[in-house]
Amino acid sequence: MRVFYAITFKRESKEKLALYRDTLINHTLKGKFIETDNLHLTLEFIGDIKISDLHIYENILDELPLSKPVLKVVHAGTFPKKNRAILWLGLEKNVILNQLVENLHLLMSTYDIEYDKRKYQAHITIGRQVLLSQSLEEFILPPLILEVESVALMHSHRVHDRLTYEPIYQKFFNNSHF
Repeated sequence: MRVFYAITFKRESKEKLALYRDTLINHTLKGKFIETDNLHLTLEFIGDIKISDLHIYENILDELPLSKPVLKVVHAGTFPKKNRAILWLGLEKNVILNQLVENLHLLMSTYDIEYDKRKYQAHITIGRQVLLSQSLEEFILPPLILEVESVALMHSHRVHDRLTYEPIYQKFFNNSHF
């Protein structure tokens, strides 16, 4: 089972993100773009785990202290990958979000679970294998405030040959669980 931790967004925010994605798609030659229902903010990618270990990852989420961050999209960017790129929306620096990631990493360490030691760079992936038709410097995106819903343990899998990111355990910002 392939999993990761992420912040999920309310439907209205996903729809606004989809408008930004669609605007940027118009300036690409090709790429694979994230479906609206799959839009999220990855906190930590884990990878393949045994189903029998799922409770450990749920425990981490149960123990994670939550403060609701206010997330604001402020620019677009790319990570180069061979001759294509990963296209993303960048977020304004956020102390609450950085503390959330730091707390997540501390809990993962407590459970002897490996995590990415690089500095966390908050971004929302909107496309993969993207070939841009023009430079991103030409894009001016108005700031966008996002309504967050939960921190979730997400399952990455294919449903009817479509990549799907599905919450399998969530801690909502109002502190109830799914």
